[in-house]
Amino acid sequence: MSIQILKAGILDSLQGLPVTGKQHQGFSPGGSMDVVAHSVANALVGNKREAIVLEMHIPAAVIVFNKETLFTFTGAVTSATLDNETVNSNQPIIVNAGSKLTFNTGTNGARIYLAVQGGFVFTKGRLQKNDVLLTVQSFNYHFEGVGQLHALTTGWTAQTVEFYRCNIIRCIQGPNFNVLSKKEIEQLENKRFEIDLQSNRMGFRLKSDPICHTITPELLSTAVTRGTLQLTPAGQLIVLMADHQTTGGYPRIGTVIGADMASLAQMPIGSSFGIKWIDIQEAERLLLQQETNLQQLENACKFRLQEYFSEK
Repeated sequence: MSIQILKAGILDSLQGLPVTGKQHQGFSPGGSMDVVAHSVANALVGNKREAIVLEMHIPAAVIVFNKETLFTFTGAVTSATLDNETVNSNQPIIVNAGSKLTFNTGTNGARIYLAVQGGFVFTKGRLQKNDVLLTVQSFNYHFEGVGQLHALTTGWTAQTVEFYRCNIIRCIQGPNFNVLSKKEIEQLENKRFEIDLQSNRMGFRLKSDPICHTITPELLSTAVTRGTLQLTPAGQLIVLMADHQTTGGYPRIGTVIGADMASLAQMPIGSSFGIKWIDIQEAERLLLQQETNLQQLENACKFRLQEYFSEK
């Protein structure tokens, strides 16, 4: 089974989950910017969480399905047009061969994730017009006789609102937090940070009133990770994202908590947010709760898919 790109989007690519354990060798974990939307999309079509998905930006690619399959999309848009039908996000859908999918322009985020049953075969690089994306052969579900476009159950939608936050991103203090003055520490939570145009999958550059600090001139390059908040000599922040470098020489004043990275990844260029400092125990609790919610969703989707297709 395959899909074809009829019209290329902006910086669309195939992505898996971050690959950890090789940063000491200089390899960035990479992977989907929004791991939650990635995971929800795979759950909705019965895939394992690590299955490869299509990550798209606005305006997104126009694609055609070459074979009947089960697919879904999550993330930045709430609806799309499949031939002449309106289809909703967070909804598993069976599509006929030859059907064309076009994403609507109205968005509530920055990135769309499309998953097909079985997952895609990974290829590197930006997708171009006429590219054909192959999928992993899978026999989990039997599509024959299902017929035209059909939502699996009326109104069955993945409730993902609990995975996202708006306006406030929570952080823990970093090893170089002490470069901030006491006054700056007190004022930091009142600042607004705007995502600059020069932001990408490596990192988001944040614009704000300059942050006062005293940077140690002999600060050594040290390990960094997704979510690290680096403070530049100009008093501006950079938050590292999926394709970040593995080391950096700027002070690490904090780290965006894992549970809020999906929210940050879905913020478009030009949007703004505030920072709230929490302790590591609270950060761990929030990440554990997010993981619990994802596992519950995966289990529910697996059960509903098996129930639906066993009736066919």
